[in-house]
Formats: sequence, C-alpha cells, structure tokens
Amino acid sequence: VVGSVVGTDADMDALAVPEATDGRCGLYVDAVRKAVPLIGDRPVFAGTIGPFSLAALLCGVNEIMLLCYDEPEFVESLLEKVSAFLVEYARAFKEAGADGVVMAEPLAVLLSPAQFSGPYVKAIVEAVQDEGFGVVYHNCGPGVIKQIDSIVSNGAMGYHFGNAIDMADVLPLMPSDRLVMGNVDPAAEFRHGTPE
Repeated sequence: VVGSVVGTDADMDALAVPEATDGRCGLYVDAVRKAVPLIGDRPVFAGTIGPFSLAALLCGVNEIMLLCYDEPEFVESLLEKVSAFLVEYARAFKEAGADGVVMAEPLAVLLSPAQFSGPYVKAIVEAVQDEGFGVVYHNCGPGVIKQIDSIVSNGAMGYHFGNAIDMADVLPLMPSDRLVMGNVDPAAEFRHGTPE
C-alpha cells in the first residue's frame, strides 16, 4: 500500500468493508480451496494480516501512531471496520477448507500492551477459532516479551515469534497447552543458509 486510503472522518465514513472474496483476496481463498484436496498429510493454513497492521497500512504507519494519541476514536472506528473484514476473510478460508490462519500482527509491538490491537485480535479469534479451525498469532518484533500478557490473552491456538525473540525467554511465559514456534531468521536460513 502506497500512501494512505483513510486519513479524515470523511474517508472513514466512505470506507466500505469489502467482501472477503473481492479482488485479490478471492484469489487467495480460491488457492486454498484448490490446495486442500491436494495436501492430505498436514494441515493447510492461510495467511492474513492482523487488525492494527492492516489499519496502519490503510492509514499510514506514522499517521496511525499519532492518531492513537490524538484521535483514538478514529483509530477505534478503523479497527472495527478492518476487524469485520478480517473475520469474514478468515471465515472464507474456513469455508474453503483451511485448517486455520496465521495472523501476522507485527505493528502491534509499536503499541503499549493496553492499546488497540489486543481486544480486536481476541474478537477475531473468538469469532473464527473452533475445534477444526485455529488461529496462529505471529509477531516478529522485539517488543513481544513486554506485551506477552496481552498477546497470550488473545486466546489463539498457537503463537509464532520472529528471530528477534529468544525462545528460551518466551517459552516459560506461554500457556503449556498452546503451540509455540519461531525464532528462525528466514533471510539468513532460507536465502543464505545451506540445505543442512
């Protein structure tokens, strides 16, 4: 996303929540629908962005950070709209046969634990997660440890952390009944590493 789509109250009023299968999103849902019958030996997870990260893309990262303090109601309204979309997007993946989604919420580490992202992530998880469909929360930022209580409270079935996090530090803070993964540097390992 280049520039911003939402910056004023008029933009917010005009911002419609798209259908989950509109545009490029429909291609991803269709890809999952086609992949599921071909993959029988492991779960199939789709990818989605988290609510605050999507709101920041629509508004601009610098702009939304200022708005969090100057106009929090504006940010809340935007988060309600993007969350409504993300619930329907996850449900579309579910209907297409996916076993779950990995929700990337990297920009949430820019916030204090009590701000914005957590309640919306939790609402999305509660709306879509069940015995046959899980949400894996991904955050690759170095601020995860400071926000761990907020992150864990979202109720996701799994958590994935980036290489900025030492798993020895985060594992003792995680619920024992949740899947916890991460700490692999994709650029170093997949781009510059060896097959071994």
